Order: sequence, then structure tokens, then C-alpha cells
Amino acid sequence: MDWLSAPVTTAIISACVSLAVSGVSFLVASRKVRADWRRFDRQLTRELSAKLFELRLSTYGQAFEITDKIRKYTSNHEFEHSAQLRKRLHELREWRSGQIQLILSRNSIDAFRDLEAALGKNPGGRQGNPEAYTTAQIDKIFDARTNLRRALRSDIEPLHVSLGIEEKHYLERKLDLKQWRSNSS
Repeated sequence: MDWLSAPVTTAIISACVSLAVSGVSFLVASRKVRADWRRFDRQLTRELSAKLFELRLSTYGQAFEITDKIRKYTSNHEFEHSAQLRKRLHELREWRSGQIQLILSRNSIDAFRDLEAALGKNPGGRQGNPEAYTTAQIDKIFDARTNLRRALRSDIEPLHVSLGIEEKHYLERKLDLKQWRSNSS
């Protein structure tokens, strides 16, 4: 039992205590790193969501202006001429090019493509006007227009609704949403 002498026992106890302290320190440090990472991730998500929200607010208005020009009937109760609708299609394609493609949601992209397809079809023609769209084509164009506008609105609303009170007030100050809401009404 020589090996259990006082210096050896002291060294073993010191080593065990040192390992225990190191283990506890490691656990505390790893928990802190995980907590810091989650906090950083939430902050980054919040900042990116705010930036995305800001970009959508600044660019979606133009899409609403373009699609607002697609009317089911003009003043003389006729659907817009195909040349006017092709112009709207061109305006929409120009709007979508560039940065917009990066901020549209999947739902908005699908709705945009549906409207693009509906506007891109050749007019079926009606009696007396071969350049006119058929009633079925008119309904499809108008439904696609409505769906795109609905999808764009839904891209903005969940971000605003899901934010907490503090973030909502911060964004209202930063982006001046109150003024934006009054202009869009």
C-alpha cells in the first residue's frame, strides 16, 4: 500500500478535482456559446426580416400600380385591348427583373408566372374583333391578377403580424409604416 501514500493520494485528488472543474467549465462555456449563437441567430433573422420587409414595401407598390391598370372592363364596358395588356406584361417583366426575383416568396413567384402565362396567350378573338380576348381568357387574366396581388400582400402581412410589440414599434418608426398605410389606402 505504498502507492497510496500522502503525496500520491494528494496528486490523484488534485487531478480528479482539476478534471471535474475543467468538465464543469467546458459545460458552462459550451452552453454559453450555444446561447450566444441562438441569440445571434435570432437577431440576424430579425434584422434580415426587417430588411426584407423594407425591400418588399419599397418595391411591391410598383407591382400594384401596374396590376391596377389591368381592368376587367374599360369605360365602354370592353376588356382592355390586347396591345395594352401586352404593355402591362412588359411592365411586369421589367419590374420582376433584378433584385425583385430575390425577395419574392415562392407563392408570389407562382402567382406571377400564372399572370404572365395568362397575359402571354394570344387573344382568342370574338365576333367582330379578332384582337379581343374571349370571356374565358378575361376571367383567367383577372383571376391571375387578383391572385398575384393577394400573394404580394401576404408576403408583407405575416412579417408585420408576427413581429412582437417592440419590433413592430421599431419598424413603424424606422420605415414610417403609418405614412405608408395612409398612402396605400
